[in-house]
Amino acid sequence: MKICGDEHFSPWIIKVIQDSCLDKSHQLHHVDDFQAKSVADDIWVKKFAKAGGEVVLGADGMMLRRPTEVVAICDTAMRLIVLPHQWANAPRHLQVSHVLYWWPHIEAVLAASRPRQCFKVPWGWGETKGAVQAIKVDFEGARKKLKKSLRRAG
Repeated sequence: MKICGDEHFSPWIIKVIQDSCLDKSHQLHHVDDFQAKSVADDIWVKKFAKAGGEVVLGADGMMLRRPTEVVAICDTAMRLIVLPHQWANAPRHLQVSHVLYWWPHIEAVLAASRPRQCFKVPWGWGETKGAVQAIKVDFEGARKKLKKSLRRAG
């Protein structure tokens, strides 16, 4: 399974995961690997999907509130793993600790997931059973909002 961390991930954290706990059946990339640094999420998600990508690992909780990005997830049949908002603001040593702690659970959820499913990893270290939760996403509602905003703009 081909996974890509968004710009909120340090390439160093991606490397730590690759070197320490990434299952051999997975490939973990950084958005920079696809020449998409500072590119809108909906654009790089599509670019990653064309390169065989299946999973976006993100730390931008707003991603599921932006219609263009929700539609991109839907249209590319991408899976999405969202880290908690506390993660993005934490010092790097806590970020890497948190991701390493949850990584086996993230991989387990991905193994049982289907395209267009989204999940949220909780903040903290503790009870893990069932802790990575599915997020219900209104893909059609996002598509309608996007069409409406495009009509207004054009």
